[in-house]
Amino acid sequence: MRIVRGVPGYFKVKLMKKYYSIIFLLLLAKFAVAENNYECTYLQSARQDLVSEEHCLTYTEGIRNSITGGDAFVSEKVAATALYDKNGLSYLFSNVGIFYFTKSGLARRALTYDNGPDYFKNGLARTKWNEKIGFFDHQLSIVIDPKYDFAFPFMAGISRVCMGCRPKKDGEHTEIIGGKWGAINLKGEIVHPIIYSKPELERKLK
Repeated sequence: MRIVRGVPGYFKVKLMKKYYSIIFLLLLAKFAVAENNYECTYLQSARQDLVSEEHCLTYTEGIRNSITGGDAFVSEKVAATALYDKNGLSYLFSNVGIFYFTKSGLARRALTYDNGPDYFKNGLARTKWNEKIGFFDHQLSIVIDPKYDFAFPFMAGISRVCMGCRPKKDGEHTEIIGGKWGAINLKGEIVHPIIYSKPELERKLK
């Protein structure tokens, strides 16, 4: 009878590999959770000024948590102490962007405009998700899905949108150039097909 040597050692190695794999996954999960919590600066009601707070925002880049109500969350402390406007919204600054949020703690990433969150025009503001632009309302619900490479704020119920365009720095300002342009209404319906150059669309809208 032939004796097979080294079998106990084989199982020992297998168990050690499994043990280290579990430890690695636990550490990975810990750091993944930590990376999703960010410090922020927000308007505090008591001070009527901007204050900083650690572990203020929970947000996962590139993952849409909800179409209705928000794609991020603020801490209970921030939600309870923030200064809100007449629409029940406040906003915060973080290293992953600017977010509007509600008293319930739901937050929605807003496009940065004029060193702050995008203004609401015709009841809608712009959001940025997965490098695409869309629109949300005062309830932070997505009204127009983020699918455009750029979109201008609404004016008289019309927004100029583009595909294939790109930003170009011009001193302190950024110009959007190239691509194909069209226009949408407040329901996201295309009122001018996205087939024009930017100057062509401007002439068509005059």
